[in-house]
Amino acid sequence: MSKVGIYSLHGYGNYGNKLQNYAVEQLVLENGFEPVSLVLRAHPMRGLLRDAAVVGSGLFGASCEKMKRFLKFDSERLHNLRPHSQTGLNRLGTSASFAAFIAGSDQVWYCENVELTADKRAFYSNRFLQFAPVEKRIALAPSFGMDELPCQWDDFYSDALRSIPSLSVRELSGANLVERLAGRRPPVIADPTLGFDGEFWGRLASSGNGPRPEGSYVFGFFLGPVSIKANDQIRNEAGRLSADVVGACGDSTFLDVAGPEDFLGLIRDADCVLTDSFHCVVFCLIFHKDFYVSRRVGSPTMFGRIVTLLDGMGLDDRVLDDSGSPYAAAPVDWNRVDQIISGRREQLRNYVSMALKEAVAHV
Repeated sequence: MSKVGIYSLHGYGNYGNKLQNYAVEQLVLENGFEPVSLVLRAHPMRGLLRDAAVVGSGLFGASCEKMKRFLKFDSERLHNLRPHSQTGLNRLGTSASFAAFIAGSDQVWYCENVELTADKRAFYSNRFLQFAPVEKRIALAPSFGMDELPCQWDDFYSDALRSIPSLSVRELSGANLVERLAGRRPPVIADPTLGFDGEFWGRLASSGNGPRPEGSYVFGFFLGPVSIKANDQIRNEAGRLSADVVGACGDSTFLDVAGPEDFLGLIRDADCVLTDSFHCVVFCLIFHKDFYVSRRVGSPTMFGRIVTLLDGMGLDDRVLDDSGSPYAAAPVDWNRVDQIISGRREQLRNYVSMALKEAVAHV
């Protein structure tokens, strides 16, 4: 079986990243290829220690339990996930056993507002698959995480984008950026997690072994600080539903030790969800959960992908406004949402199938 390399972001503690990586692998498997998730690290132990720091302070207590569950997810759910040196990555890029390489999904094309040094150029080149032959490069719904690039990156991104024959993005602002920089407008396709339905993700959610809340609860999940408005909305929903609060602004013990499967379960079994996370919104849609979205405090440019997602569903009223009163959105027409997701799922699957066929045609 020919292999397909997947280059994405990697880190323990990032639920969305792990679950989209899993979804990309499943799409690759469905097309008859063996997925290989690639991780570039100059020093594996240094990377492990860095990931431990992301999960929590030290390797003890709740952070250790969470780390164990993420490592278990890697070993049981993902294929051949291991650190590679730059030399090893270059070797894989020219290997005849690889039919194609995929960049994405997630914010793999985000860049820092720093000087474009030779080291930075080399590091970011991998995110555009420049270690592989041009004809084997596929961009699968990557995100920039910003509406505009720092100007010093324009030429680099322009050249890198032009070198990818199968090009797609995850949000409208990304399509605008690609069109400006590369002179072509890519399709805006669904995040890979939307490629699978609630039954698929529900099975994964049920396989988690972390502790789960009992009774009704409102789930708060935030990647940034919780705004005053979001905090008030969580309290309002909990009072309205006579429910406990789990996660942000409430009992954090479940989330503190949750692996990716447990995270899915916390969303699926909640009575209402408040979040600033793109992937949390995705799973609310898949599981038909009542939800509200808060703009991420301190990261306004990262909201574009959520805007694209909700506008496409006619659910822009799910974004909290700036008023001081409790916010109430219209009930969600889940039949309509499912129809829209079904169409986007078909577009995503067709894109993956066609891109892989075109890559194989050049092998």
